[in-house]
Amino acid sequence: MTAAGCGWLACVAVVCTVASISLFFAGLQRTGPTTASILATAEPLVTLLLAVPLFGEPLSRLQLLGVIVMLGGGLVLDAATTAPRTT
Repeated sequence: MTAAGCGWLACVAVVCTVASISLFFAGLQRTGPTTASILATAEPLVTLLLAVPLFGEPLSRLQLLGVIVMLGGGLVLDAATTAPRTT
């Protein structure tokens, strides 16, 4: 392992672990646990949508179906939390 490899490994550890966890907890304090957990489930969707234009990854039909299902689920959850309650 070279010094450059160790440097890149440290960068990956800091960005992917330390920064992501820190930002998640900062968002948790601002939005609350329900909203933060719903937004956290969008991580694979964001990863996929960034991989297509940035890295030229092909988007398969199954992946597109997954995007539609995730967005539909988010809309259902949003509608359920913003609908007026009658008791």
